[in-house]
Amino acid sequence: SLKMDLSAPLSVVLGLVAPALQGPVRRLLSRVPGTADWRVARTNARLRARVDEIVAARARGRSGHHGEGRKDFLSAVLDSRDRSAALRELLTPDHVSALTYEHLLAGSATTAFTLSSAVYLVAGHPEVEARLLAEVDGFGPRGAVPTADDLQRRFPYLDQACDMTTQRHV
Repeated sequence: SLKMDLSAPLSVVLGLVAPALQGPVRRLLSRVPGTADWRVARTNARLRARVDEIVAARARGRSGHHGEGRKDFLSAVLDSRDRSAALRELLTPDHVSALTYEHLLAGSATTAFTLSSAVYLVAGHPEVEARLLAEVDGFGPRGAVPTADDLQRRFPYLDQACDMTTQRHV
């Protein structure tokens, strides 16, 4: 059975019961030291500051070098910005930081939801769980880390289980 985790910030729990109150209560409680909302606000502020530092360092390190071999979100945005004056005006350092922060959080939430859904679905089928564990354990010596190529070619049952999980949520 599923149960609700009430360790979330009060504003989140309140949002489940009275959605209109969630925003105002979050703004209020984020100013009250010791509350979960306050801790979340502090953590988000630290994360935003760290993202700002990374964006600034990456932008400084580029100094006119396009496509330095990186293939990640931030490099793609910085490469786009370097292509024209209009994009440089639009993609200010603050805007690039905000996009990076949003991309980081969106990716985290999506990944967390996908993983928790997969674990939930697999947990309901012990025979699937046993077969997945056997396939993973049979990969190689303990501590071996599969490459992306290994994940695509050497884990056919895992690939099949992921496809089935995706189909159930579509």
